[in-house]
Amino acid sequence: MPLAVYRVTMEATADPVVLIHGVFGWGNKSPLFNLLPNYWPVAELNRINPNHIIVDVGKEHPVHLLGHSYGATTGRSTLCNAIGASLKDDLPVLGPGHIAVAGIGLLWKLQNFYFPWLKHVYDLDLGHWMNNTTWEMFYSTRSAVHTSRDLALYDLLPARRVQRNSQLVEMDKVHLLSVIREWVMTFGVVWLLFRRKRLWPTRSLRCALCLTLIAMTWRKLGKVDYSKVRSSLWGLIWVIRSYTSSMHKRDPLYDGFDSAHWVHNDGIVNTYSQVYPRVEQGAAAAVEPRRPRSESHMSIDLEVENDSHTTALIKGTWHTHRMGKNHLCGTHWDKEAHHLYAHVFKLLNKWVAQNNSVADSTTTTTCAT
Repeated sequence: MPLAVYRVTMEATADPVVLIHGVFGWGNKSPLFNLLPNYWPVAELNRINPNHIIVDVGKEHPVHLLGHSYGATTGRSTLCNAIGASLKDDLPVLGPGHIAVAGIGLLWKLQNFYFPWLKHVYDLDLGHWMNNTTWEMFYSTRSAVHTSRDLALYDLLPARRVQRNSQLVEMDKVHLLSVIREWVMTFGVVWLLFRRKRLWPTRSLRCALCLTLIAMTWRKLGKVDYSKVRSSLWGLIWVIRSYTSSMHKRDPLYDGFDSAHWVHNDGIVNTYSQVYPRVEQGAAAAVEPRRPRSESHMSIDLEVENDSHTTALIKGTWHTHRMGKNHLCGTHWDKEAHHLYAHVFKLLNKWVAQNNSVADSTTTTTCAT
């Protein structure tokens, strides 16, 4: 990407932007002894807005919160239901969910108590688990870790998020924005490999062909925008759609659940859950007293935001921007991530300027009075 593009799209913010990672974004490090890239597009973020903090920050200073995947507020997935997670029952022993949690627990146990060098392969961090030293804590479905339900496996459940959303109060004090994510050459390569002996009868030519194709493929893979390649997460997209569409209304995940809305997903998170936070509707929900909050939402287009056109942002209203990408949007594997962050940071600066302008106007009026 030419440097001129980065100069144009640089958009530094006065207050730091805190990037909150998803499930596989623990730590501000590069996995596999720094051979694999960081979860976030670090180089692009440094060029666009050096005033950002990844993962860790205190609460003493004003910040903008920017979350991806599990780090976001609304995003939930029926994939967790598909692998056996439930708020009512324990995980099925040796089921997909049990194996996933046990595998993560095994890696965490080994890298913290036996083989510290494994942190260079992938550092899970999770220091709040350091008091859980027994093997049972991870492998027993009745352990404190599992029964607490304080895991991403359970927090990603739509029913769990509906419960948490009922606790979102006084949302009129903040601005809210969600970004929603929604090969012919391969056949030619396969044909050439299948016909290689007829087209190139000598072994030396065939070896040269194979090496050339490998080099071309490797170079091509380095330029692929995986956030746009539907096949990169096609398997998970299909699993979530199939499982969600098979849910019957007689067995909903929560009161008001409609499987027809929840089948659309980006490979991990259901699109329907990202538009704005939903709360349970029905008699059971009316029993609990709630404080005032806004559940309205509106769509905006980040790409048309410029100096002459600025969306009138309303506090407490959930603003959504839709993109034709999968769940890798905004990460290292998104080749256009710098455009997204440049637009978001520019909006943040405009919001701050608007708020400061209103505050200054109010202060002046008060002093004059």
